[in-house]
Amino acid sequence: MYDLDATESLYAAAQIRHNSGRNTQPEVLKEAVSLVGGRLSYLNKISKSKDMLGMADHLLEVEKAWLLSQIGMSSSTQRMVLKLMVCFHLFRSHPRLR
Repeated sequence: MYDLDATESLYAAAQIRHNSGRNTQPEVLKEAVSLVGGRLSYLNKISKSKDMLGMADHLLEVEKAWLLSQIGMSSSTQRMVLKLMVCFHLFRSHPRLR
């Protein structure tokens, strides 16, 4: 199993959204997909959700909480980790760096 690239992710999310009987603005779809990347389980959850962006934010918060619970950090270190997570997400989702 692998993560989908940006084009595949957008197409998959649009199809799941359509099959769920939910309509959404293309900009909202693109933003939500850009937040969660190509992970199939996340794409499925955001696409079936009433509030795609809210669900995407929730999934990121859950992932952040899990990560922080595993490594136990001070709040100042947490900010650095968040920046690293953003960089990692950007690196992971960049087509030339895959």
